[in-house]
Amino acid sequence: MFVKFSLTIYGVNFTPDKIVNNLNTTLVVDEMVVDHMYMGKDIETNLLSFEHKNKFSKEYHDREYEQEFVDFFKNNYELLKEYGAEEFVLMMDIFYCDQCNFEIFDKGKLKELAKGDVSLPISVYYLEPDDYYSDLYYQLNPDLKYGERL
Repeated sequence: MFVKFSLTIYGVNFTPDKIVNNLNTTLVVDEMVVDHMYMGKDIETNLLSFEHKNKFSKEYHDREYEQEFVDFFKNNYELLKEYGAEEFVLMMDIFYCDQCNFEIFDKGKLKELAKGDVSLPISVYYLEPDDYYSDLYYQLNPDLKYGERL
């Protein structure tokens, strides 16, 4: 199993361009919308989104991967609120090819995240050897050669 987290921060009056360089984080900026303009269209909110520098976690439970997102909130939540952030969404994509059991964020990390108004939506994807994420499929099944199936 691998996970991929993405963090998106929204706010009508949010000014991410004024603070993005002052944030204390190892996460990588994925997208930024200011002046309510996204791809030439007027939208209702500004946003700032991040992803992990490694994009995906290591196989199975990757505590360091999770911790970088928790640290982001501990280090930056108050500043983001001060600059108009209203909504925080930490999207979790789960990729598996056999059985799907997982724990995301232990109780200590959840407690830290709960100090802010953070939503935690989860999507789960079953991996096939010939889909978009086929490299992950073969990492989860190292005994298989490319093209083989379970």
